[in-house]
Amino acid sequence: PLEVELGAADAREGAPRPGASPNRVCHTRLLGVPLRFAPRAVCAITFLASLLIYFTSADDFFFLFVAFGQVVETGSFRSCGPVAFFCVFYCTFEAAAALRQARHDAELNLSTCTVVRGGATRRVRWHEVALGARVRLTGGETPPCDLLVARVHGALRASEKDLTGESKPVAKQVVSALGAGEWPARVRARLVPADDAVDLHVDGGVARLDASHQLFRGTTVVLSPTDAAAPFVEGVAVRVAHECKMYRECAAASQPLSILYERMKRIGLTLVVLLLLLSYDNTLAVFATANAGGKSFGKVFFGQLIYLNTLVPMSVKQLVMVA
Repeated sequence: PLEVELGAADAREGAPRPGASPNRVCHTRLLGVPLRFAPRAVCAITFLASLLIYFTSADDFFFLFVAFGQVVETGSFRSCGPVAFFCVFYCTFEAAAALRQARHDAELNLSTCTVVRGGATRRVRWHEVALGARVRLTGGETPPCDLLVARVHGALRASEKDLTGESKPVAKQVVSALGAGEWPARVRARLVPADDAVDLHVDGGVARLDASHQLFRGTTVVLSPTDAAAPFVEGVAVRVAHECKMYRECAAASQPLSILYERMKRIGLTLVVLLLLLSYDNTLAVFATANAGGKSFGKVFFGQLIYLNTLVPMSVKQLVMVA
């Protein structure tokens, strides 16, 4: 588990160092890996990667194999047109999705928030917020990362409808162990794996803090004044970037889709093997009965393969996957 020194970022005046991007959000729909480039560069890289990935699965490669077989049988490249069209269409679709995601991520990374250091406040970009930093928010603002509630002036609630679906704002509590002033370096937050809880280690004791003591990225702060002063809340960054609750839950939600995708891949592989075996068996039968008509083994094999592919269309599997 990750241990966060709560006093570290507040004690070092220069933290985070210039150029560091500890809270940068950067991912693409296809690759699922950080690509720290401009959105247009991400789009171009995704298009090329899609071109390479498109034929890596057995069923997709089968379409290319059949198109090659039609070239061998007919001696014309006209049959490659539909394959090239769908390949370019797929790559363009993935590249466009990556471009939209990269632009959205870049916009989020350039959002600003207020960070408190050494008693002074200044506005910083979201991607500059480091673990242990003290972030000050007002009503209507969104936390740049997951925060432990350390100080509140006013009544604090959080609208988590975009994260949990809860329509009513949820009440949040202050972590009394942190205090309202400077946080000592001896205070440590130990993140519980695969959970929203945080174990706070203070003076040899351990206190487990649940979601009621945290403000999550993707939620909206709701503050009600209790006096004439403007309400605000201060929190300590304990999870940044893709470790935040919203990104972890998005990754977990995509698992059932991957299971369905694996099942469809097995169906496609079974159809590919079946068609290849039947084509080979029929080709042997043609030559055994001397009905090849002077054609080579390759032309007869691909002729049988194209015929059987029409009877057992792989496009059925593709349509199911698209749906």
